[in-house]
Amino acid sequence: MLENASRIYQGRKGMVAEIISAIMQHASNLIGTRDQHYFENSFTHLILIRMHQVFLCITKLPIEEEDVIWLAEILLRRISQELGHQLSVRYLCEWTLVALSISNQNRFQTVVLQLVQESFVQASKGRINCVPSYIVILSHIALISVRGAYIDKGQSVKLLENVIDLVSPWCMSQQFTTRLYSQIFFIRLYSEVEELGLKDLKEKLHVLKKCVSDSLNFGDQDKNTEKIMSDFYLTKFDPTSNFNLENMFYDFPRLLNLLPQEWVAKEMFKTRFKQGKPIKVLDSIELTC
Repeated sequence: MLENASRIYQGRKGMVAEIISAIMQHASNLIGTRDQHYFENSFTHLILIRMHQVFLCITKLPIEEEDVIWLAEILLRRISQELGHQLSVRYLCEWTLVALSISNQNRFQTVVLQLVQESFVQASKGRINCVPSYIVILSHIALISVRGAYIDKGQSVKLLENVIDLVSPWCMSQQFTTRLYSQIFFIRLYSEVEELGLKDLKEKLHVLKKCVSDSLNFGDQDKNTEKIMSDFYLTKFDPTSNFNLENMFYDFPRLLNLLPQEWVAKEMFKTRFKQGKPIKVLDSIELTC
């Protein structure tokens, strides 16, 4: 579909905006105003999932800065202002924002970061339940940046340090989910500090890292903690290596418990597309995602 859209509209200014508008209008025709507070695997849920899967694919089309800003604002509004969205929809919004930041060889990272950070500041003042999404987005952008080849190394390290500064205070949040997300991503960010051999930053964060590790390993090991810690999206997911059609349309809905009818046949991707990188979800189980 996207190949056809790109070919038909190639060379036309505003191509991406037209595609997004058409998709949103079609979704609106199908579900009307029932796009919030819906049940899992309801008709509304499935339409929103398919729409956001396509938005994710759109980040690979030739895209201009105004398109990036417009789509990012749609996604941020869905994360921060629209209540009652299913976790799978929120995850796709987060993934698409990360994908926008690295599209066209990180050309739009600065503008996406600015939009995300501005929205994060507003959410931290009154919508604490939205904070985990921003922690996920900013952490992935920082991790991709320090591993990539398109940004100056010093700039990437500075971004990594800034994101750690943003995430760290939330490791002590009173809200369980926010605290756990923050601690998980703090550990992932700190691991990159160790990998890069940033001795001064490692020394600065050493005590906090020990406290966070102790909290994750020896804290309240209730069922909620165990469930979240086993979530592939938080511990193993990589927005770049898992950016392929099989992961988006088969593994992602499967791992997030969507109806099997929503899993695009895996055999199609084996025969027509390059397969994705497996994600090791548990030590004893390997799931392709």
